Amino acid sequence: MTAIIEREDAYRLVQSHAMRAWKEDLNFREEVAHDPAITKLLSPEKLEKTFDCTRQLGNVDAIFRRVLGE
Repeated sequence: MTAIIEREDAYRLVQSHAMRAWKEDLNFREEVAHDPAITKLLSPEKLEKTFDCTRQLGNVDAIFRRVLGE
């Protein structure tokens, strides 16, 4: 179900939601999840995984050890 799209196209898909969420104090994640153009490209599971910070933060301890020399 996941399609490959250009980075610029992906940016355009989410940018309007990001600005609207910021200006109107809306939930960005919910805005994205209700966009048919995005949900056509990402399954609910993939979208959930996109917003999961676990992967992005998984190496924080190792990075701090490397930077701080501990």
